[in-house]
Amino acid sequence: MEMKLYLDTGQEIDIAVVDNPLVHKWVEHFCSVPVGETEISRLDNRSNFFDKQQFTNLFEELLQGVEHYKGPQFSIVDYEDYTAIQELMNTMHHWCVDLVKSKHMNQNYSDYAFDVGYIGRLNSLCHQCETLLPAGTNPLPESCRYIYWDQPLQNDRQHRLPLTDEWLDLMTLDKYDVYVAKRILGKDYREAYRDNDNPLYEEMQPLGDTIPVAFEFDPLNNWPDLYNSPEFLKYLPVEPTRHNIGRIPVGNISNSVDNIEYVLYNSHIVKASCE
Repeated sequence: MEMKLYLDTGQEIDIAVVDNPLVHKWVEHFCSVPVGETEISRLDNRSNFFDKQQFTNLFEELLQGVEHYKGPQFSIVDYEDYTAIQELMNTMHHWCVDLVKSKHMNQNYSDYAFDVGYIGRLNSLCHQCETLLPAGTNPLPESCRYIYWDQPLQNDRQHRLPLTDEWLDLMTLDKYDVYVAKRILGKDYREAYRDNDNPLYEEMQPLGDTIPVAFEFDPLNNWPDLYNSPEFLKYLPVEPTRHNIGRIPVGNISNSVDNIEYVLYNSHIVKASCE
């Protein structure tokens, strides 16, 4: 099977899909729904300049959400202590996770959908604040600092598949250009390592309890360089296996794409098809 990605520039990227019926059905599902906004992402997306005003705006919105749910008092003492701010963001992130878990335990109330969406927004604000910090993190290998695309569908929360053993069997440590994206209110071990977060938290995992119909288009990063690094292996609290640090592959680029990094920075996906 081949999946074709149509970019806003008129360019097309062909993806040779892995030879698996489960992934084929997943691709067919993806290509049957209009795509959402292509998000440019990277794990090592920390600026050399701290935009304090932008950070403050995001942090104040985050605090409003905490107050809405009558959460604990969070505050920043020193805006130049990036390590302390990163630790605070980790704490607030885990507060979001614990809060949404409490909502999932009792879904039979009128504001459940609002709460889950709003807490997701607060969790996103934690990540947005983190990306503005110029320090306070563990360094990634140079080969793992490139941008990639996170490509959802429109109304992507409606497009989830049950996580089964068959999906888990597909997880791999091998390098691919396209992987199934993750959609958990948490972090995988890569993010946790970068953020110097506690890897023993329950939500530190590559997947949640469903398979999202969204993908990461990631031809540049070579994640095995991180997985095999002594620093990461020392940090990891478990024996590394494809099931706890691996990804679910979708496929690889099969046509010639010149200057892929420029394409990632300057275009986005407008449609996908498969045959």
